[in-house]
Amino acid sequence: MFINNNYNNYWSDNNTMRKAMYYGALLENSNSGEHMKELGKDTVQAVKYVYINVEKIGDKSTQANLVRIKKSLDLIPDLYKK
Repeated sequence: MFINNNYNNYWSDNNTMRKAMYYGALLENSNSGEHMKELGKDTVQAVKYVYINVEKIGDKSTQANLVRIKKSLDLIPDLYKK
């Protein structure tokens, strides 16, 4: 739900970035379906390098992860987004 509700706003502040990485890591390491795991992995990758100031939000890899997050969000049931 957090990842869906904050889509494209993960970098608003440090607290939001930490939460996005936390929830992403939970999904990535869960026993959920493959789409959920991919969503988690892409969320962590989209945020962590910006968080540690290695990349910027507009960088190609960050934006590619954001596109993959959207695709994963489109594939998972709405039940998990509310």
